[in-house]
Amino acid sequence: MKWMLDLNVVLDVLQRREPFYKASARILSLVVKGKASGFLPAHALTTIHSIVTRNLGDFSGSPVSAMTPDELLAALGEA
Repeated sequence: MKWMLDLNVVLDVLQRREPFYKASARILSLVVKGKASGFLPAHALTTIHSIVTRNLGDFSGSPVSAMTPDELLAALGEA
């Protein structure tokens, strides 16, 4: 199965945005586990980088409850 992922799916998981977090985490989990192929448009990578480096800094000072990359991978492994 091949999916073109919307940028918001990734942001939902990185920022633990409710009410979409669980559904988005399930989708990303399937991709991480190799049960589906996930693709992002090229602009999504630069947008994610911009949001993470500009708005979230090291994730600890964020006004939103954000995940570190290690937490993201651990959560996707459990989803």
